[in-house]
This record gives sequence, C-alpha cells and structure tokens, in this order.
Amino acid sequence: MSANFALGVVRSLRAARPCSPAALTTRRKCSSLAFVRASLTRIDALPDAVSTHACRSYRTWGKDTGGTSGVSDGVFCVPTTCKDGIKTGGETDVDCGGPVCARCGKGKRCHQQSDCDVGLTCDTSTSPRRCVAFTCDAGKYLANDVCVDVGIGYWSPANSNERRACTNAPANAEYTSPAATQADCPWTCKAGYRRDSTGTKCVESSTAQLLTCAADEVAVGIHGRAGAWLDALGMRCARSDSGTIIGAATSATAIGGSGGTAFTRDCGPGAVLHEVTGINGWAKAPVNQSWWSEINLSTIEVSCRNLQTGEINSLTKVGGSSSCILGKETYSFQCGGNGLVRGFVVDSANTSTYVGYMLDLSCR
Repeated sequence: MSANFALGVVRSLRAARPCSPAALTTRRKCSSLAFVRASLTRIDALPDAVSTHACRSYRTWGKDTGGTSGVSDGVFCVPTTCKDGIKTGGETDVDCGGPVCARCGKGKRCHQQSDCDVGLTCDTSTSPRRCVAFTCDAGKYLANDVCVDVGIGYWSPANSNERRACTNAPANAEYTSPAATQADCPWTCKAGYRRDSTGTKCVESSTAQLLTCAADEVAVGIHGRAGAWLDALGMRCARSDSGTIIGAATSATAIGGSGGTAFTRDCGPGAVLHEVTGINGWAKAPVNQSWWSEINLSTIEVSCRNLQTGEINSLTKVGGSSSCILGKETYSFQCGGNGLVRGFVVDSANTSTYVGYMLDLSCR
C-alpha cells in the first residue's frame, strides 16, 4: 500500500502512552510501545513537548496512486486530545490534568497541585494521589468525606487523609489514643503490668492499678482526700475533640480511704493535665515523725497546659506535712509530644485505706 494514505481514526486500539522523543512529529509512526514503556515511565518527569503527544493505535485508509483502496493499522504519534474518553499523554486521569488538559475534579488522579481544580488539593498521602476537597488535621482521616478520629491503634500526620496502624507498643501493652498524631503512639501497660525502669517494656505487677478517664475524655484535674499523704485519689475528666474541651469536668471513681480532707484541683478553661510530680513514700529518717509511711503516695502536684495558647500553669500541691521533710523517692511523669493525660497508674497494695506509689501515666 502506498505511503500517501490519509490518516483517519476508526477507534483507539490500545491505551495511549507518551511518545518517545524520536516520534514527536504529528502522525509519525512510533518505533514500538515496548520502547516507550521502558524508556519513559514517569509522566510527571517528561518535557511538555513529549507530554502533549501520545502513541496511539490508529487505522488508516485511502487510495494509492493506482487507485487501489485499502486499510492499514499502525501506532502513530499524535497530539493528545482532552475529550477522547481515555487517559493519554501527560493526563493524570481521563481527559484531565497534566500540562494541556483542564484540571481534574474531586476523586480524580493527580501528580501535583496544579492537576486539581481550584478549591481541591492533591492528596499526596494516598497512592495513587487524588484530588480531594480538603486534607485532615493530624490524628484524623477521611471517612465518607468527613474527617474523623483515626481510632485507637492508628495514627495520622497533618495534611493526610489516610490512617496508619500503630506498631510501637511492647508486649502486654495497649494503645490509648483515638487520635494519635505520630508513629510513636501513646500506650499503657495492661492490667497487672507496669513499665520497667527503661519505660519501654511492660513487666508483671500484681498491684498496679489504673485510674482513668473514659476513652473519649482527657484529664483536666484531680480529686480525692489528703493529709500528710494521699488518702484517696481520682481523675477529673472532660471530653476532648479537635483540641477543644467540651462540657464541664466530672469526677471519675477514686481509690483509697475516707481519711484526710477532701480536695479538688481543676485546670482552667481550655486546659488539660500536663505533668504530675511528687513524692512516693516518706523516708525512714530522724527528720521525719515516727508515724511516717514508706509505702503511700506522699504528695502530688500537677501542672496544666492550655490547648490553644500552650501556656503551662502549676496547681497547688496536695499532701505533705511539716512533720515529714525527707521523701523516699520522687517521681515526674508527662505524656510526650502532643499526648494528653488520660489517667494515672498507681500501686494498689494499700488502696483500701491510702493511695500507693505513682507508677506511670496513661496517655492519649
């Protein structure tokens, strides 16, 4: 058949691919699609001249100089079209994206921000990337077009619509945060276990007991009874969502006895428990009175952090006595990063009458 046949489109016989640079001339026959696949695999890395053309299978027809009619199939390099119903050239999705076609709508694939319509974002956290109306804050992911908490056992960074499984907790531990923002997800040891001296493992402890707020709450204060030491202790709790305290504080069940004087220590509006410090037990020493106790929680002092301003304030210490000066051991705990205190882990060996040692925090 003569080479002067006219080019006419009957139908696309296979998916389009970017042209090889040697076949950029319109209607010039491509050497092979295999060569194109092997040599140009990243559409977003191609020069614009290449992205605007594609290898397409076409059927040609016409008459040769002797008047003989016929047809011939071949793969030719032709300009991409943005209305052909297939993904061609530099398009990131069917008939949209890339350097030539219109921007893509919601849910369409994209390589970068410029591929998406105004008001949409190219979500780089997903594979493949897609144009979305928005991306979620840290600790949330997109479910049915709504940003919701990732849930306990998952985490998500800012500007992401996917959640990722937590993998950092040791054996005999459980995750505690429904809105974790980093791969180092908050965790606490299960009942009957406590953290070891390194803080990285859970070791068996038959006397460890958890004082905690509900799963959707954070600690905003403490309550209980105290004299020279802590007779009773419990959490003050409030619901938290997207960095905001919702509703008034309520008192969770306390452990301990009925001695001492009742107390409540609440953080201010919009603030949560940040750090807890104090003394575990009074030392056996001449400077202390003979009625000292080595096994009770002697003092507790908490500081609070405002979720909006980051300002930290300390509340008045609870427990202690001028008759007891020297403590047996001091403690200090806080949740790392943006973690929020949900509860305390205490030694429960003597909790029918007093509160035992402060062992750890439960964070979310």
